[in-house]
Amino acid sequence: MSDESHAQGQITMVGELVAYLDGELDTESNRRIERRLSQDAVYRQQLRVLQQSWDLLDHLPRADVDEAFTESTIAMVALRASDEERRTETQTVRKRRLLLASSTACAALAFLAAFAATRWWSDGPNRQLLQDLPLIENIDEYRYAESIEFLRMLEREGLFAEGGIDDDL
Repeated sequence: MSDESHAQGQITMVGELVAYLDGELDTESNRRIERRLSQDAVYRQQLRVLQQSWDLLDHLPRADVDEAFTESTIAMVALRASDEERRTETQTVRKRRLLLASSTACAALAFLAAFAATRWWSDGPNRQLLQDLPLIENIDEYRYAESIEFLRMLEREGLFAEGGIDDDL
């Protein structure tokens, strides 16, 4: 057994025994420690040493604390509580601001997306009109034309503006 694991075992043993002496253990842990005490002489010796130390503590004089110590301690606790409350309040305000900013940003993005979608869908007829603009601009010429062949001849002569006559006519 290494020195480190031995020291760790000693600390664990002392911790168990202190909890046993303080009455902090549950029923099962109490039984386990009492079983070990009945079987392990080193464990019993350690309990005796701790019990003697506990008994010596009862013989120490009680410290008398004056009123100023109590007041300063209470003032320090109140100050710390006030600081903690202020810190918590500041964090709450920051969280609210962040939530408000992110909500505003999300709302703005949703508005922009809705605006873009609405504009794209509502511009459908206008897009068709833009595609048909050369035909619309020359509708008078088409109306008085005798035939499609006549219009094609005019196009070959360069009389039409850009785009020319569509082959679908």
